[in-house]
Amino acid sequence: MAKDSNNFKIVVFSEDMTDERLEMTLNLAKDAMGISDPSIPTAMRIFADHIRARLVTMTGKKGWNVICGRNFGSFVTHELRTYAYFTVCPGVNILVW
Repeated sequence: MAKDSNNFKIVVFSEDMTDERLEMTLNLAKDAMGISDPSIPTAMRIFADHIRARLVTMTGKKGWNVICGRNFGSFVTHELRTYAYFTVCPGVNILVW
């Protein structure tokens, strides 16, 4: 069962984006939660694919990277104003750059 849009608890841990792009990215993440239940094994891949494809379409820039998961480490180099690390619901952390 997909997440109800009223149950989102967005927490932005770190970001280097314009307010408009961050808002767009958070909305894309919320949309992705409606596609699949986070408890199924392939859900994180589905979420990441949806967010990445929509970012490419909406910004016109290729090369977006998206990681979704419960536990992961990262050290990334990113273009200015293109980084965000946040959660939309418990157990789903999302890193975009």
